[in-house]
Order: sequence, then C-alpha cells, then structure tokens
Amino acid sequence: TAYRRQRQMCIRDREQEKHRQTQRAYQQLFRAHTQPMWLINEESRQILDVNDAAIAKYGWSKEEFLTLRADDLQYPPAQSQDALDEHFASFLDSSGHNTIGKRHRNREGHPFWVELTTHPVHFDDADMLLVTGVDISVQVEAARAARKALKHLEDAEKLGRFGSWEWHPGSSTMEASRGMARLLGVPYKDRRMPIQIAIDRVHPEDRHLSKAAVEKCMEVGDSETQFRGMLENGDIRYYREMFHRQVYNAHEVVITGSVIDETDQILHMQHLEKQGSDLRTMLISLPAPVVLHEPGENSKLYLANPAFYCMLGVPAGEESSIANLSQLGAGQEQKNFLRQLLSSECGQPSQTPKQEILLKRVNGSVFRAHIHCTRLNLTEQNMVQLVIHDLDDEIVLREQLRQANQNLSKLNSKTIKVLE
Repeated sequence: TAYRRQRQMCIRDREQEKHRQTQRAYQQLFRAHTQPMWLINEESRQILDVNDAAIAKYGWSKEEFLTLRADDLQYPPAQSQDALDEHFASFLDSSGHNTIGKRHRNREGHPFWVELTTHPVHFDDADMLLVTGVDISVQVEAARAARKALKHLEDAEKLGRFGSWEWHPGSSTMEASRGMARLLGVPYKDRRMPIQIAIDRVHPEDRHLSKAAVEKCMEVGDSETQFRGMLENGDIRYYREMFHRQVYNAHEVVITGSVIDETDQILHMQHLEKQGSDLRTMLISLPAPVVLHEPGENSKLYLANPAFYCMLGVPAGEESSIANLSQLGAGQEQKNFLRQLLSSECGQPSQTPKQEILLKRVNGSVFRAHIHCTRLNLTEQNMVQLVIHDLDDEIVLREQLRQANQNLSKLNSKTIKVLE
C-alpha cells in the first residue's frame, strides 16, 4: 500500500511537472509570438493576459490592458449592450476554431482592420479563449480599391461601349466582362461564357478575320482586327478588337482581348462620305464655274467643276492649289488681288460683295469676271466657295439679246404696216 501511494505520488509529480513545462512552453510561445494575442474570459470578456506584440500594436501597457474588456477594442464603440453581444457572438465561440474580420482601435483611437482567430483553451485550471489578431488593413484597402476599380471599369464599359475578355487556348469557355456581354447582347450571369456564343455573334463573312487575328496573336503576341457583329435581333454592329498574348509560369498561355463598339463613328463617317459625294455630284452638274477650297493661302483645292476648267481652257485637275490659282490673274496687280481674295476669310453671301477682276486663260486671252466668295461648313469642314461669272460672255449675250430685241421690234413694225 505504501509503495502504491508512493508510486501514485511520483506519477502525479511527473504529470504536474509536465504540466508546468507545458505552461512554460505556452508562455514562451504566447509572449514571443509576432502577432498580437490575448486571453479573455468568454463570459465577462475581460482581458486576462496579453503578449508583447499586442502591447506594441495597440499602445496600451500590460497593466492598462488588464483593466480593459474585449469590448473596449471595438471600433466604433457599440451603442448598446445588445450590439456588443451581437458583435462578440460572431467570433467568441468556445465550441472550436473561428475566424472573422473586425475593426479595432489603438490607444490613440485610430481604427484598423484585424482578422481575429479564436481558440478555446484551458489554462491555470480555467477555461478561456485565446484570441490572435492579424492586421489586414492593407488587404482590406486593396480589396476596396479593386472593387472600386471594377465598378469604375463597368461604368466605363457601359458609357464607352467596350468590353474585355480572357481565354485559355483550348478551353470551350472564356471569362467575359459585363460590358462584353452587353456588346454581344447576351445576359450576364457570371464571368464564364461559352466561347461559341462570341463566335456566333461575329458576322459569318467576317469570322475569318477574327480567326486570323487570334492566330497572329498566338504567333507574334499582339494583333488587331475590325469586324461586324450580328446581334440576335438582326442588328449589325461594327467592332474593333485588340488581342494580347500573355504567358505565365513559362507554360500557361492566356489570350486577352478588348472590344469597342465603333458603330456610331462608322455610320457617321458613312453619312459624311455620302454628303461629300452628293456635294461633288451637285457642284459638278452646275453650269457656272465653281471652286471649293480650304481657307488659307497654301491650302488645296477640294473641288473644281468642269465649267471652271472649261472657262480657263485647261485640263481638269491642273490647278491643285490656291497659290497656282492666284496666277490666273491678268498682270501682277490682278494676281496679288486674287491671292488676297482667295486667302482671306469670307463671310456669308449677304456680307460678301462680288469682286470684279481680270483673268487670263491659258491661250493668253484676258476676260473680266465676277468672283463671289462664300464661307461654308460642309461635311464638318470649313470651306470657301468661289462662284465665277464671265462678264465678257455676259456682255456678249446681253448685246446679242439687245440686237434680237431690236430686230423683233422692226419686224413687229413692218407687220403692223402690212396689216394697216
């Protein structure tokens, strides 16, 4: 019996020594841990012990910490006990390991984000919670910035009518942005989209262009193409797409792309081209000599109709600039006057009187002309219109008309005499 008691005492002493060693090892680990740690009473939430990292991070001394409750670390402070209970119930769980993100404050009242991890422990013959806090302020701000950037990108895609996508060669799906789904006219459920949907939206006659652009991107790293898109409702849209090849870990290849809707610009350019074509057709058919040119002495002719070249007796297209056109004046004084007239800013028709000038044809003959200069805004370009009237031809026509009227009067007089 004595031996048994002595043996039990030895076992108990060894267990107590083992427990003390475990406690000392725990204390060393607790004190030396690089992350803030503290022990709290789950029921009262009173802080029972803290390590040096917590003292350095929060700014309170150990003595001050021991006067605080876990509630005092919360930011902003809870307005009621119920709010506190709800706050701590979300992470003070003695049933096992638990992790959650919270906002804490330091001794100066400055807030920061921490990830709190709790573990139920039995220490000094008491149950308590071990709480570890990791500062995740940088990660939280980065996540916020990423969400903000993503929102701005979605807004920009919506306003700018563009989208982006990412595809791993060989995969049947791609990751598409919300703007990309909007361009294709398909519902946006998540970023994953079957690549066949995108292929089906390309006009059948332009699919070879997209295929060639992808193959070029795989070969040289970048490519660009333009194609027509055909929406489900039959609308035709015009797109420009840029491809980029990216290689990760020396093996993983990813193709990324950006698509912008250029329909409005292309339709507008087509409208301007039609306006320009209609203008040329109208001016060419005019019987009076007409010249259109850009303002300025060194500007080029935009259009001169056949009547203009016929009046000068030169082949069409020879006079290509205002500087050459000014040489048509008969004499240096007339050339200088014509150059000044052509290079000056013209106003509206009612503000610009006709200018009389002597011009010289290629054959050397000189004739008088009226030049009417008008400032126009055609096809989003500033133009100067010159309308030229040959006064000599007009005088000849007037004289012929006067003689015809005289002859008609004489004929009328003879007719009256015959009737009498």
